[in-house]
Amino acid sequence: MSPKQTNILLISQDQQIQKSIKALLSNFNGELDVKDHIDESDIALDDSDNNWNLIFVHTEAQKKEALQVCNRFKSRKPLLPVIAVSKDPRPEVAAECLANGADDFIGYPWNNTECIARTSVAIKRNKEITRLLNGNSAADTDLEASSTLSETPDSAIKTIGDVEVCQVNRKIKVAGQLLQTTQTEYTLLSYLIDNIDRPCSSVELLNDVIGYRDKNYLPSLHSHICRLRRKLKDSKTTYIQTVWCYGYRVGLYNS
Repeated sequence: MSPKQTNILLISQDQQIQKSIKALLSNFNGELDVKDHIDESDIALDDSDNNWNLIFVHTEAQKKEALQVCNRFKSRKPLLPVIAVSKDPRPEVAAECLANGADDFIGYPWNNTECIARTSVAIKRNKEITRLLNGNSAADTDLEASSTLSETPDSAIKTIGDVEVCQVNRKIKVAGQLLQTTQTEYTLLSYLIDNIDRPCSSVELLNDVIGYRDKNYLPSLHSHICRLRRKLKDSKTTYIQTVWCYGYRVGLYNS
């Protein structure tokens, strides 16, 4: 396989979406693997031979199963980007997908320019992480490679109280324990820590971190923050503080 080739998996029964994704792939040098049925017993999503750079999951026809697929991917390969696609663009649908492991959400039909841009960002991020982890068997062992932060240079780790954020493996430890987080959850916490001296507005986080310009998607931000708070519950030092009617910031207990 050429090192520049892009491999995308699409899970969808919808012929229109399949056609649109195939057209989208013409903008990249790669191949498309289409699965039109989600079946826990034989879909073989865990095959280590599958060198996918990105996964599209259509959430309509088999919504429950599709969301389970998002979670299943993230539990095995947390660095592999998953984009949920839906013909129902309501914010609550987007929020549910994002809360269940999807890194992004795109309503269909979509604006081609925006979809290409979002796809490019996801693929670029995946390939950059794969390059950084190449000495540790790259993307096919990203969970194993990221299971410890101790092998990472100190300059790549941000420490806030008992929370460690690794910029190379994009992983988080709380009180020495590795957290299972989505890329969006990691990016949100990392952004808040980078700006620990000030509160970040909800609109800023929505625009600059999650990538949405429409305020109707604010519920998806609040969903991510809620999940992060649950995952930080074991921290004795660090928490996410709500700045009333404005946004969020990282806080330290007894500070």
